[in-house]
Amino acid sequence: MNTIKFNKQLYPKEIILQCINDYNKHLHAEFEDINDYLLVKHPPEEQKIALEFGNYVLAMVRANARS
Repeated sequence: MNTIKFNKQLYPKEIILQCINDYNKHLHAEFEDINDYLLVKHPPEEQKIALEFGNYVLAMVRANARS
């Protein structure tokens, strides 16, 4: 499994979980909350979609910050 690490100080847990739900048809993700990080694990063969997922998370965080 590959892992994307999101720092809790920058990325709200609720947004990460919502993004995982939004991508559930495309990315087989597993979520872990460990220390200062929110981890999203995914199969290596889904690396390209995982990169898009990371972009989506960033966009959602930025959109939420403007609200």
